[in-house]
Amino acid sequence: MKVGKVIRNVLIILVALVLLVLVSYQILLRPKVLTGIVNKLAAEYVQGDVNFREIRAHLIKSFPHVTIDAEDFSITYPHGRYARYDSVYTENTRRRFSLLKAGWDRSGEGMDTLVAFKKLSVSLNYMALINQNLIHVHKLELAHPRIFAHYYDETAANWDILPIGGGEKDTTAATESKPLPSIKLERVALTDRPFIVFTNPKDTLHGMFTMRRLVLDGSLETDQLYRSRLQLAIDSLMVSGRLPADTVSLRLQKLRAQAKDRNFTLDADASVSLRTGDYGRVRLPVHLDADADLPEHEAGGREAVVNSLNLSLSSLNL
Repeated sequence: MKVGKVIRNVLIILVALVLLVLVSYQILLRPKVLTGIVNKLAAEYVQGDVNFREIRAHLIKSFPHVTIDAEDFSITYPHGRYARYDSVYTENTRRRFSLLKAGWDRSGEGMDTLVAFKKLSVSLNYMALINQNLIHVHKLELAHPRIFAHYYDETAANWDILPIGGGEKDTTAATESKPLPSIKLERVALTDRPFIVFTNPKDTLHGMFTMRRLVLDGSLETDQLYRSRLQLAIDSLMVSGRLPADTVSLRLQKLRAQAKDRNFTLDADASVSLRTGDYGRVRLPVHLDADADLPEHEAGGREAVVNSLNLSLSSLNL
């Protein structure tokens, strides 16, 4: 009986200490302090400006994770950094919306936008970051995301300002950005009608993606991609784009994709509209399902084994 009381008292003390630590950190991570921490990290890892209206951290409510919420979040960069590529934009400027200039500054401040979110909410396992130098993202939610990705040539793209970029570095920056630690993702959700633009003026390849919602569930680690287990769900995807000679539009009615234990499956239904220079307008319903394996090689080689691949275009089966 006495031993039981001792164990109970020890547990009570431990719980009280944990709560005291969490409350202390919650007080320390007040918005003003957290803003300073985020600005410092942004200066180390991003070759651009990280902006937000309000940022808060939650430790007790999301234990054992820390959840960070940011309102009106965006990453911008000076237009002058890629101004030398402005001459490749020969698209008709009278159009209501030019994909090639999506994200360009219109306020006169000279800052173009790479990404912007109405709200960003990320839940992290902070113990993994401290003990393993691993950014373990339990949940990442982006509300009303707008992403403007511009690829200029083999040496430059506007996402190079992020540590994931592999192109040119900003030689005018006071310090070079650091590479990120390993990242593990469990759930990513893009909500409130995401809007994504991709342009490649060099190859005349441009695309605009809109949807109601996108959710990626499972486990993905940047250092061990072959061990990924993922499920992808997209609600009402609409894709429109331009190829060197033709214009294409795609409306996705259904998409189910899953990756697990080196096996990948895909099942999709869509309708495609083409405006071609030689054949005019063509509209086709499309169905695609596939099953493939990615076997492991001891020597580090890569191989894909396609078990089945079915593509149906209208009444034609290929």
